[in-house]
Amino acid sequence: MLVVIEGPDGVGKTTLINNLINMYPKIYDKFPLSFPTYKKHLTNSKTPQYLRDKLYDYLLNDKRGDISDLQFQYINLIDKVMQYDEFVEYKNKNKIYLIDRYKASGYVYGVSSMLDSNLFNGNEKFIRYVNEQMVSLIEDPSFDIFLYAEPEYVMKRIDKRNDDRSAYETEELIKVICREYVHYFNTFVQNGIMIDATQKQEDVVSDVHSIIKKILIEGVEEC
Repeated sequence: MLVVIEGPDGVGKTTLINNLINMYPKIYDKFPLSFPTYKKHLTNSKTPQYLRDKLYDYLLNDKRGDISDLQFQYINLIDKVMQYDEFVEYKNKNKIYLIDRYKASGYVYGVSSMLDSNLFNGNEKFIRYVNEQMVSLIEDPSFDIFLYAEPEYVMKRIDKRNDDRSAYETEELIKVICREYVHYFNTFVQNGIMIDATQKQEDVVSDVHSIIKKILIEGVEEC
């Protein structure tokens, strides 16, 4: 089964995944890739290197202006579609595999960046339609966990990090991104839940595990 942990940059997705795997290793594992697969020196991504370079340049190499938001979304879509067979394979396994972002984030970040760059003259209805059509080509996960926090909290966590910021990690964009996550989950997600990411980390882990166990793995013996 595939459970996707969704939420804006800095909200604690990777920490949650690692804690779940460490606390319940018989139940959870990590999907081999996270998306988009822009990391350097990947050996298991089926996405061609030149496309992954485009993703990296857009996100971390200060070339968002050189690569249009629409072009980025097309490459982002290709990146996910290229891993379709592997995604379905892991979805059908008995163990629960955790992914750091997938379908919801594709929509949320696409809409947010296109609104920010005033693409299609800022026509919000059309921008939503374009991104809805794109993500409709992506396979649904078994379950979505959305880590929610107010933009101010997210920005504080981002400010504490020492790594480079992505093109999306600005105060204005984070506000839009948080709003769009709520819109997406209220509009499109039928098999998922929102979790308060501002709780203590151990409480977040406990809440998420209880929810997943109740909905997806009832009767599985905890390690």
